[in-house]
Amino acid sequence: MRLDEPQQVDMVLGDGVRQRGAAAHEISENTPGVAWVKQDGQREPERARAFHVTDADLVDLGVYLADATVHDFPTRPDGTGEVAA
Repeated sequence: MRLDEPQQVDMVLGDGVRQRGAAAHEISENTPGVAWVKQDGQREPERARAFHVTDADLVDLGVYLADATVHDFPTRPDGTGEVAA
């Protein structure tokens, strides 16, 4: 998560986190999905990156899967017609 001010880092992630390296106020707008996270009970923050999927990525995925074969799930052996999970 990108923050605007250095003071916001400590307000959001906890006191002293910015001094321990969580520079969330310095995350570039050119790096979508980047964040600093902190787990309860863990002193050090960690840098994380979520997936960033663009429209072009989705088009490429659609082209890749266009010729895929779809298989039906088998039904339960008791004949109830429900899909086996």
